[in-house]
Amino acid sequence: MYSSHTSLQELQNHVHKLIQKLNDLEPFRQGSLTARYHTCGKDYCHCAKEGDPGHGPYWTLSRAIKGKNVAKTIKPDAVESTKEQIARFHEFQMIVDEIKETNIHICDALLEQDKQASSEAKKKGST
Repeated sequence: MYSSHTSLQELQNHVHKLIQKLNDLEPFRQGSLTARYHTCGKDYCHCAKEGDPGHGPYWTLSRAIKGKNVAKTIKPDAVESTKEQIARFHEFQMIVDEIKETNIHICDALLEQDKQASSEAKKKGST
């Protein structure tokens, strides 16, 4: 993504732009949204017929918190907004990953600067 000619200032500016993108994100949530159907067990109900999907969909948002799976029921009228919130979470993750990668390049550039400064100091000290 970055060439060896990308300056430290350009990298830092890029991080600032990415942070602004994070600030501009609307609320997001982590998780997986699943539609579930079930049968009620009554012989006369439509759900007892072969090929019928059953009652539903009932929407469940699941995610892991401290190693435990947690589920939350999502009302039908909130499904679309929940999908949008999940999509924004994925956008959040991509931005954070790009910030981390750019910061690695910044650290490398700073190390290179320190190396060059040290080399120049040695040259001045030996004259």
